[in-house]
This record gives sequence, C-alpha cells and structure tokens, in this order.
Amino acid sequence: LSYALLGSAYYNTGQSEEATKHLRRCLELNPKQADAFEILARIAYEKGELDESVQLCQEALKLSPMNVEALNQLGRALMDLGRTEDSIKALEQAVRLKRPTSESHYLLGQANLQSGNYREARENFLGATRLLPDHTQAYFGLYTAAMRLGETEAAAQYREQFLKLEAVDRQTLTDRSARDDTLTGLP
Repeated sequence: LSYALLGSAYYNTGQSEEATKHLRRCLELNPKQADAFEILARIAYEKGELDESVQLCQEALKLSPMNVEALNQLGRALMDLGRTEDSIKALEQAVRLKRPTSESHYLLGQANLQSGNYREARENFLGATRLLPDHTQAYFGLYTAAMRLGETEAAAQYREQFLKLEAVDRQTLTDRSARDDTLTGLP
C-alpha cells in the first residue's frame, strides 16, 4: 500500500517515471492492487501506449470490476484505438454502476457519436449534464448530436450554453494563471 500511495503521489505531481517505478514495485509485492493497475493505465494512455493502457485496465477490472476510473480509461483507450463498439460496452458498464460519473456519460456520448448513434449520444450527454450541469464539453456533444439529428433549434440552444460555459472556463483559467501558486504546494 505504501508503494501504491507513493506512486499515486508521484503521478499527481506529474512525475510519471517515478510513479511507474513505485507502482510496479507495489504490484511485485501485491499483484492484487487494482488501483496500481489503474494509475499505470493512465500513465500508459498519456504516453500514447493505448494497447498497454487497455491491458492494464483489464487487469484492474479483473480485481475490481466496478472501478469506474478503470472503465472510463478502458473506454477512452478503446475509442482512440478505433474499437468504438468495445468502448461502448465498457462505458455502458460504467454508467450502470451505482454512482456513475458525468465523465462516464460524456465518454459514452462520445463513443456513440463516433458510431453514428446520435440519439444515444444525445441521451448520454444529457446524463452528463444532469450529474454536472456545467459540463462544457457535454454541451458541445449535445450541439453536435442535435445537428446530426437535424434538430437545429435544440442545437442552437446547446451551442449557446456551450459558448457561455466555455467563456467561464476561459476566464477561470486566466484567473488561475494570474494567481500565485502559493496555495497549492505544487511547483
């Protein structure tokens, strides 16, 4: 557990190589530490090692089948590999969990959009906004799905909401950049 926590801390501070070293050591000592596999899957994904990310997610899910982060990561990696139908299956599992995340709904919307399932995509994006009302990218997904469905009036409303949220996001980012980072403890 100490190696898993240390690996997680290194990952959270942007030190992927150190994180990988400690997470691998964790798995040598305890190959049943699902969280270690899940973090290694994120690292592999960020490096563009999509097949490795898929494999690590599958290992995590063998140990913890209801790990929403592993399901989301698996869905994301499969989508990027062009395996959209497999991605949809993984993400459908994620949204059926007791406490699905807005990210699960959003990613499932993206996968359905890729597959041309525009009605399903719209429902998934709406699910994301029910859980997180200011999910900027979900509104862009809603706009896209509505346009593909020929629902121009709804699309215009979703686009307007997207533009409002995007402006807020941009302002928040500008404010954060202007503020000293003395509050975080991170370099």
